[in-house]
Amino acid sequence: MIDLEMAEKPSSEPPEDKFNLSKFNVTNMVNDLKKQMRDDVFVLDGIALQGQATALYAKPNTGKTLLTIRMLIDSVEAERISGSNIFYVNADDTYSGVITKGEIFKKHGINMLVPDFNGFEPKNFTRYMDQMAQDGTASGAIIVLDTLKKFTNLMNKDGCSNFMAAARRFVTGGGTLILLAHTNKRRDDDKRLVAGGTSDVIDDADCAYLIDSNTPKQDDTEKVVVFENIKKRGNVERELCFTYSIEQRPYGYLLNSVLRRSGADMSNAKAEAEAAKQLDRDEAAIDAIAEVLSNGAKPKTELIRDASKNSGISQAVLRKVLDRYTGTAKKKRSVWGMTISEHNTKTYYLLSNAATAEDYVNAKEGY
Repeated sequence: MIDLEMAEKPSSEPPEDKFNLSKFNVTNMVNDLKKQMRDDVFVLDGIALQGQATALYAKPNTGKTLLTIRMLIDSVEAERISGSNIFYVNADDTYSGVITKGEIFKKHGINMLVPDFNGFEPKNFTRYMDQMAQDGTASGAIIVLDTLKKFTNLMNKDGCSNFMAAARRFVTGGGTLILLAHTNKRRDDDKRLVAGGTSDVIDDADCAYLIDSNTPKQDDTEKVVVFENIKKRGNVERELCFTYSIEQRPYGYLLNSVLRRSGADMSNAKAEAEAAKQLDRDEAAIDAIAEVLSNGAKPKTELIRDASKNSGISQAVLRKVLDRYTGTAKKKRSVWGMTISEHNTKTYYLLSNAATAEDYVNAKEGY
């Protein structure tokens, strides 16, 4: 017999809903998302799209700030974007540089933010981005951080990850981020640039570029810069080439000297870059040969033998390096010259010491 007193009474509380992923469904939000989505608009032509986070990595003094400002101004003048929507955070400049860039930005209606001016604090920037995303003011805003290291510790994975999480919330809210950052001092084994810090920035960014440049010689008046894409979402360029003046001129002059170059210029720039990388790889062998030649000109056989003995570098490698950098003072990257005697003996001499070579050849020929 059932004890009615002991029977379980039905609960007056509603049953707890079981967990279901449908609570996260965004299908019914598509129309709202479409309103927020923007057509492909380049903030930096060919490089940075509106509504994305783009990271630009370069060594110091490559020209990333100059080129970024030039492309921003070009986009404003082309009416792709409005200067009033741009917030250039100049956190890595001198007082004089702030004034110079401020005058340029003022002409184009671009906003410039500087740490410790008007209460702006880089340490609070993550909070600023989140507030803009929550308030709806991220939509249409274009923020350039120059440089990123002033806003997060790029070597700290947790801190960098948290920063980029906020960056993604800002971008999801319709904002645009352009992050200027430095590469490592050392290149990789293939002599390519390496993005500085942890991988979190590139992992969480929509687009990323490495910016490399040639090493101008003493008489050069311009620098060649190549943008190489290493991550992309959208129809951005794989590579671009620019030049700008390196003369001692006002900043406005340098800004106006920036030119986007053709495919042929790109090929030449890449060849120059490859030659520079090869020069780095050959440095030890060049030093070994130059050390022997610093004591006077030498026939090829003796030169290779002595350089190999002194350095431990194989004779085969030294022969290739010797041929690679033989030429005249007018030929690019020549380090030594070469003469051929009547007896077909090849004699080498440092280009800075041609008289010694001539003396050596004359003595061998009995003059």
